[in-house]
Amino acid sequence: ARYRVDKNGGGTLSVGNDTGNSSVTYTVTDPDKSITVTAVPAEGHVFVKWSDGVTSKTRTDTGFKQNLDVTAVFAAASVHISEGKASAGSYVFKAALEGKYAKRENLHWFANGQEVKEAAGQTTVTVSASAITSGSYKIYAVVVYNDCAVVSNALTITVSPEPASVSYTHLRAHET
Repeated sequence: ARYRVDKNGGGTLSVGNDTGNSSVTYTVTDPDKSITVTAVPAEGHVFVKWSDGVTSKTRTDTGFKQNLDVTAVFAAASVHISEGKASAGSYVFKAALEGKYAKRENLHWFANGQEVKEAAGQTTVTVSASAITSGSYKIYAVVVYNDCAVVSNALTITVSPEPASVSYTHLRAHET
């Protein structure tokens, strides 16, 4: 049984505590033996599939009747977010996706570690300033494909409370 990483790289193989391999080979003498191998994507990559069509990144093979030679296929994926201030004090966050498997429908947004469910699948998110209380927010996005997550850069926005508007009326007594 031979497991290897595609020549384009993008990840490693893990078997139990043995990690970081580009190839692992086993001589199987007992056909009932089972072998479990996990394809581990490198940062900025997702696991796509095994060369025999298996799409689970962890596979357990058993019942060996013939040689098995499979390759783990990975693909680069990235998400980069930027922020701008729109008119009327709203915040606009944009996600730039790169890679065949970095799809909009797999995009998730987070604020301070909590998923913002209503923003899922949107590459442009507008948040009204009135919906944000004062404080600091760490905003980031994650693309998930085949149980693999690629995390964007993080933006920190700090919202200050609006200063209370104060108006002064000057009265001056006129002396005559």
